[in-house]
Amino acid sequence: MNMDQPKLFDVYRFDPEDDKHHLAGRFMIHGGKIHVLSDYHDLLGGLEGPLAKVQKKLDALKKSSYFKVVDRDELAQGHHSELLPETEVPLGANGGQPLPVRPPAVFSYEHPVIGRPTTLESRDGELYFEGQQLSREEAHRILENIRSGVAVIRYKHKDAISKMEKSLAKIEPGLASALDALRQASASGAIHPDHVRNLTREIFVDSMVEGVGNKKAYADHLSRPQQGVYVQLDSNDMGSLNKLYSFQHGDHAIKATGQAIKEARDESVGKSLGKIFRVGGDEFVAHMPTHEHAAQFLRTLRGKLEAIPPVAGTHNLSVSAGIGRTPQEADQAQIHAKTAKKSMNYPLGQAQTHVHSLIPGHEGPVPVHEDLPLKAPPAQVRETPSSGPSGSGVVEHVG
Repeated sequence: MNMDQPKLFDVYRFDPEDDKHHLAGRFMIHGGKIHVLSDYHDLLGGLEGPLAKVQKKLDALKKSSYFKVVDRDELAQGHHSELLPETEVPLGANGGQPLPVRPPAVFSYEHPVIGRPTTLESRDGELYFEGQQLSREEAHRILENIRSGVAVIRYKHKDAISKMEKSLAKIEPGLASALDALRQASASGAIHPDHVRNLTREIFVDSMVEGVGNKKAYADHLSRPQQGVYVQLDSNDMGSLNKLYSFQHGDHAIKATGQAIKEARDESVGKSLGKIFRVGGDEFVAHMPTHEHAAQFLRTLRGKLEAIPPVAGTHNLSVSAGIGRTPQEADQAQIHAKTAKKSMNYPLGQAQTHVHSLIPGHEGPVPVHEDLPLKAPPAQVRETPSSGPSGSGVVEHVG
């Protein structure tokens, strides 16, 4: 591959429910580095960086039976016909047909003539520059600037991290001071900026479930007043997996559960409103706008967990969950859910998802085998600006 010429790749994820591959994201290889351009399901964050450092991750992605990494040039030449229905329609060439609705991909566009970073957004097959939709000719001119190397684009995946750093001083002043010293060293050229960015991600992002906040991110979330409700989630029968088989099986179950939680959040609430953190081995916390959204999230999660093949062929994935106005109340509600689960005397590995709520007006078991009408969150919840890692940070980009 000629490192001087940018190469664009699409990543497709296989969905066993409809037996199809769906576009999951896009990246570019240029100048010996991988630049993530869009990441619809928070799957590609680990690919960002020098190709030599992330080559193993890229190779693993290519070898996975769940993903396909496709050269855009091959698609343009008519190869991979089975993927073409999922490919974005060329700009201005939809012939009046509706374009597939995809999450917008926002990235920074840097051109020497402009002199400052500007915002470029890809939304439903169209390009927007600083919020203004571009004509077909303008869009292709910008794309040609990128391909020729005149302009540079950077996917805004790490904006969340910078917001986290600003609020870190409230929780860990010593760590915040250390990071500030590292940034100064980076500015002087003593340390490569990638090292600082990677370290910061290690501080705030969970080590097992890509894109989910960790304990420090959760601590920052709790340091600011939050509207909404909390959901405490604990996997059922996880300890028996480690005892009967191995910790590798347990790790696999945690990762699969975490991925299902993220996908359920994305589908039922969306990244901008739903927050997810892993706070223990198989324990997660979610923050939702309303009880209704929490209930819909858990119904969606139940379906996703039941669609995952049993771990080691014996253990189905399920959770015991509690909903409350505070973490403490949600924890108490979760105890009720666990009690209900135990009273059913399920065979080992066959427990089903149980949910209990202590939200006033909704006290008691929450049905997870039916879908109820979902109302929009209250205006005061929708319009509350996000200012920290659990706002546009961990949630929007990494959880």
